[in-house]
Amino acid sequence: MTFENKLILLIPARSGSKRLKNKNLRKVNNKPLLYYKIKACLNTGLGKVIVSTNSKKISKIFNQYKIKTPFIRPNIISKKYSLDISYVNHAINFFHKKNIYFKFGLILKPTSPLRDVSEFKKSFKMIKKNKNASSLKSIVLTSQTPYKMWLIKNNKIKPLLLMEKKEMYNMPRQLLPKVYFQDGGFDYFRINYKPNVKSVSGDHIIFFKRENKHLLDIDSKIDLKKFRNKIENNQKTT
Repeated sequence: MTFENKLILLIPARSGSKRLKNKNLRKVNNKPLLYYKIKACLNTGLGKVIVSTNSKKISKIFNQYKIKTPFIRPNIISKKYSLDISYVNHAINFFHKKNIYFKFGLILKPTSPLRDVSEFKKSFKMIKKNKNASSLKSIVLTSQTPYKMWLIKNNKIKPLLLMEKKEMYNMPRQLLPKVYFQDGGFDYFRINYKPNVKSVSGDHIIFFKRENKHLLDIDSKIDLKKFRNKIENNQKTT
């Protein structure tokens, strides 16, 4: 029997992080960081939620909260610099061999835990409605502008970007184009029931603007402390 599903929600959660050791298992309010991603996923009701991990310990945590880990991801595609497309295609192909096909995919990284479930639903409607969209990325307005950034080469600096006007790096920031940052909140991509994808972005990328208050990618002890403070403050006001 063939099962065609609209959406697969992929949570990549590998072990072996270097900068913040075991960050996916770090406790926040007596719960692992993973819990906050799990909670968001269970509240969406959008599709099949799957965790892609190379760790049996992480797998057990997800299973406790009724999120399936149907496979253990090979270590060869779970290294520090492994690309998203590696674990994405591994998961898609796993299900395709079982005659389970998906039209869309959604990547939800555990290290970006601040999410509003309503954003998932609104953005999913956007990519479904836009038939030409190959993917959708969440973005936030940033105060840092690449028009004032430089590359060091041969003991000299050169502008990071080609300038549309002369010496834009000397212009007031308010006169420069607004710049948005890919915040890692969520990434939708189109699969169209294929066994793999060539890219998780494609050529026609649409966007969903989020507020800066959601911008938190946990990659250090300072980031983890900020998240703990947010959780504690939310509890005090509810």
